[in-house]
Amino acid sequence: MFHSREPNPTVSTIIIEPVGGGCNLNCTYCYHSNIRESKLKVMTPEILKNLIKQTLQINRGQVKFLWHGGEPMLAGQEFYETAVNLQHCYRVSEHQRISNHFQTNATLIDSKWATFFKEHDFKVSTSLDGPEWLHDVCRKNGNGKGSFRETVEGINILERFGMKVGIVTTVNRYNVEFPDAVYEALLKLGIKSFELNIVSETVDRPSLSPPDSETIRFLTRIFDLWFKADDPTIYIRIFHNAIRSLVGLPTKDYSFSYNRCREYVACDEQGDLYTCGRFLKEKGTYLGSCKTDSLVQILSEECTRILYDRVAKIKDECLECRWLTACGGGCAYQRWLNGGFGSSFPQCEIRRALFEHIERRIKPFLS
Repeated sequence: MFHSREPNPTVSTIIIEPVGGGCNLNCTYCYHSNIRESKLKVMTPEILKNLIKQTLQINRGQVKFLWHGGEPMLAGQEFYETAVNLQHCYRVSEHQRISNHFQTNATLIDSKWATFFKEHDFKVSTSLDGPEWLHDVCRKNGNGKGSFRETVEGINILERFGMKVGIVTTVNRYNVEFPDAVYEALLKLGIKSFELNIVSETVDRPSLSPPDSETIRFLTRIFDLWFKADDPTIYIRIFHNAIRSLVGLPTKDYSFSYNRCREYVACDEQGDLYTCGRFLKEKGTYLGSCKTDSLVQILSEECTRILYDRVAKIKDECLECRWLTACGGGCAYQRWLNGGFGSSFPQCEIRRALFEHIERRIKPFLS
């Protein structure tokens, strides 16, 4: 307990990567490929205990644990059984709401894992880039074989246990040409919730990022298919947030909200803390270590506030943009890749074109 400075009271999501960038797949667009090590390193029980205990002391309202990677399943089921027990042990009151979200490639899921996820109410998401012939272009295992069939089998197992699976579709230079095939493949699998993420262009993978014009065509076509279907049970995050903005409602997703990055903290397998999971191992976004320091104290430091301010910095024209409430200024990681904090969001024109398209389509229904 400390009194001179309040910790950041809004931190509500802790992103935990218990094996760092370790993974059983070798996806060509993975943003963690540069930190992946040949030998798998798993977070120790001591670090896990410190992290959960300290996290539950920060926010006594609602705390979201987002298990990520790499492939978090490589930590083993016993690791997560321990995590759930620790959450129950260090929960500060019966009013504190704890949720667990799990981002996996789904290739390792079996009935035992599905039983665990179902029993403990884990929300599970995976990645699928369209039909097999598109998905397997970028999402391969260590032997160079596609992962589609194993991923779909994992999804089917979870669905047999009555679980709804969220999908992340990464838009790249290959599947961008086939919006209808991507959309239809997801619906055919019974997917009702998915995200559309665009590959971030970097020095080592510039060829995987699709051209803006093709990306705009892809997104607007997916929107038209979704809009025509008129099925409220199908949730596509970027469309949902844009429409909420157009009708004067705030977005529910931090990723599309300005200056909400400070509500996240990320931890790697060594107990090192960063502003976001995408910044793991980047010295410029390092906050401290939960092995040697108190998370509460780290978040109370002036240098931490300054760092989050830098992460949140966007261009003045973005602050004045009519789409700020729908876009939030774009992902800080992608702005950073584009030249550092405060740089332009590289997908600005893509989002602007999409939002204007959505506005034209729904405007007749708002009058």
